[in-house]
Amino acid sequence: MERPSKTQLLEGAIKFWLLSQKQEIVELNNNFNLSTKEGEMLIGYLFMIDITNEKTLEIINNNSDTYNRIYLVYNSEKRYNEDKNKIPSNIGMIVCDNLYGFGNMIKVMRESTINDVAYGYDLPEKKCSCRTTMQGDGMNIHYEALYGFTGDKVPNITLNLSKEMQNIISNKFENEYNINVAFTSTVSTISETHGLRLISEYENKTGKDFTEDEKRQIINELSKVKKADGINPACLMLFPKDKEILDFTPINEDKYNGLPITHFRHYDLWDAVPYLEIMPTDFCDFLQTLEFETGVNINDVPVNAKTLLELAKNDDLDGITEFGTEYVSKMIKVANPQTFSDLIKINGLAHGTGTWENNAEDLLKNGICKLSDIPATRDDIYNDLVSHGLEKDKAFYYSEIVRKGFLAKGRLSDEEVKEFENALTTIGMPDWYAKYCEKNLYMFPKAHACEYTQTAVIEAWYKNKYPDLYKSLFE
Repeated sequence: MERPSKTQLLEGAIKFWLLSQKQEIVELNNNFNLSTKEGEMLIGYLFMIDITNEKTLEIINNNSDTYNRIYLVYNSEKRYNEDKNKIPSNIGMIVCDNLYGFGNMIKVMRESTINDVAYGYDLPEKKCSCRTTMQGDGMNIHYEALYGFTGDKVPNITLNLSKEMQNIISNKFENEYNINVAFTSTVSTISETHGLRLISEYENKTGKDFTEDEKRQIINELSKVKKADGINPACLMLFPKDKEILDFTPINEDKYNGLPITHFRHYDLWDAVPYLEIMPTDFCDFLQTLEFETGVNINDVPVNAKTLLELAKNDDLDGITEFGTEYVSKMIKVANPQTFSDLIKINGLAHGTGTWENNAEDLLKNGICKLSDIPATRDDIYNDLVSHGLEKDKAFYYSEIVRKGFLAKGRLSDEEVKEFENALTTIGMPDWYAKYCEKNLYMFPKAHACEYTQTAVIEAWYKNKYPDLYKSLFE
C-alpha cells in the first residue's frame, strides 16, 4: 500500500475534526476557519501518525454509519462534561479519538519505537526551536485494539467521570435528547474452577473418568449456565423514546439510581442499541479539587515518571490512584520499575488475572527476564509478536486467545496449543514467553493501564509539591 502524503493525512485529520465540531462532513476545500492552536494541534498529531493510521481512517470511512453514531454520541456527552466538570479522565485510543476529543493523551507512536523508547513520556527532555520544552507523548497502541483487525468491531469507548456526572448525563439524555436510558445487568456463570470441582465430584460419585478433551467440552458448556445476575453501574443503554424498552429487552423488577435495569447484558444488545460506558470514579473529583486548591491547571502538570518513581523508592505511595495499595507496593519491590513504561507494565499486571502471582513474579524473582520484557497487557502480546516478524493477522489472533485466557482455560485443542508454541519459537521468542502466555486468564487493555498510570503520575506531582494539602484531602 502506498504511503499517504502529509497533505492527504492532514485532509483526513481535518475531516474528522470537522465532523466532531460541526457534526457534518464538509468539502475539504472550504474555509476551515481553524485557530492557530487548533492547526498546530492537528499538525502535531500528523507527525506522530504512521502508515497504520491510514488503515484506521479507511476502517472508519468504510463503517461510517456505525462509527459516526458511536463517536457523535460520546462527543455530545464529552462536550457537556467539559462544561460542568473540567477534568474528565477519558479512555480512548488512536489518533481519530483524540481529534474527536476523547482521551487526554496521544495514543499513537511509530511501530519502530524512537531510540528504543516504547513510550513518549520516557523520551529525554528536549527544547523546541521556539525555546519551549517539547512534550513527550505517545503510547504505541495499535488500532486493532479498538476496531478489530478488519474493522468488524464496534468501538468500545469508556469514559472515567465523577459519580455525580453520570447522573447528570443520564438525565440530560432523557430530558434534552428525548431518549430512554437504562442500566444493564451482569450475569454470573459457573467458573472454570467451579466446573472442575463439579466434574471431580461427579467422577468420585460415579467412578467415571473424563478425558481432558471431554473436561474442556463440559467446562465450556457449564460456563454458559447462569448462577446469578447483578448490575453494571458503568453501562447506560440508550433507547429511542418512541419505543418501549420492552420492545428490545425484558427489564428487572429492581431499579438502580431510579433507572430500569435490562435483563440482557449490553453486549447482547449492542448491535441494535447504542450505549455509554461511564466508569464512576473518585479520582476525577479528587484531581479537580487539587486543581482548585492549588491553582495549578492539571494540563500544566509535567507528565513524567520521575516523581512517582521517587515516591515508590521511598515507599510513599499512600493516596496515589492504582499504586497506593499494599498489593501493588509488593509488586513494585519485586519489579523495581525505572521508567514510565515499567509503571504501565505494573498497572497492567496488577489488573490482569493469572499474570502476576506464579507467573511474572516468578520470572522476575528468578532473574529469567526483565520487567520490560514481560507482556503486561493484551496489546503487548500483539506488538511483541509483530516486532519479531509474525504476520499481523496471526499476531492479532494469538493476542486475542491469550488475553481471553483460552490457553489457560483449556479452550484450545492440543494441536492448536502446539501450533501457538511453534509459531513463537519460529520467530525467536524465548521459551518462557509461551509458558507465561499459557497461564494468563485475563489481560488488561493497554489504554486503561496508560490512563491510570498517567493519572498516578499527575497525582504524584501534586503530592510532592503540596504534601500537606494532599494529605489533608486524601484523608
